[in-house]
Amino acid sequence: MQAYKVQAVLPENHHLTLTIPAEMPAGEVEVIVLAKRVPTTPDIATERASDRLAALESARVRFGGLLASSDDFARAKADEVEIEERRFDR
Repeated sequence: MQAYKVQAVLPENHHLTLTIPAEMPAGEVEVIVLAKRVPTTPDIATERASDRLAALESARVRFGGLLASSDDFARAKADEVEIEERRFDR
């Protein structure tokens, strides 16, 4: 399979006309279009992740200290380790 890179500008009407180098043999081809800019609208995965974070924060507020964050858990674990080290004089 051969690949040729051709630069183009996509117009507002989204109709693209390309001139392919003559070295490319005629026949069936696969065309891949790569945009340099990322669309400004958030993708569905990002929206779902932010929805899950909002739900978690809502649950944390509703249930108070019943749900601990990773940071809370890490701090508690560090405290436990420190207590155990003092207990065994390390």
